[in-house]
Amino acid sequence: MQMIDVLIVEDNLIDQKILSSFLEEYDISYQIAKDGHEAKSHLKTTAFRLIFLDLGLPEMDGYQIADFIRLDLKIDTPIVAVTAYTIDEVKDKCFTKGMNACFSKPIGKVVVVGILTQFLPEDKLNSTGDS
Repeated sequence: MQMIDVLIVEDNLIDQKILSSFLEEYDISYQIAKDGHEAKSHLKTTAFRLIFLDLGLPEMDGYQIADFIRLDLKIDTPIVAVTAYTIDEVKDKCFTKGMNACFSKPIGKVVVVGILTQFLPEDKLNSTGDS
């Protein structure tokens, strides 16, 4: 089973591009799933170090995907919820579902780098950009 650093589960193309550009800046490998079905198939074939999970996905929301990851697949990879809601509205439910962190959109670089620093091994965070 191959190891990829991050799985981005996000249906919004702009948010996919924002997250992937931050990951590329740090040379972090990733795959994108645009919905729960794609996420399930990625998770069955690939090991990830971190999962960015949009809560507001069509058909199968982020909470259902988190249940699938934790209860069905028994994977303990850190899950970070990404939401259009305020954190106070979703925080308790996110943690109840086994997620490790959550943040609100719009997606900001400082927040994403903080998440990466918290959940990925140190050797992954050597920026290839001019910092």
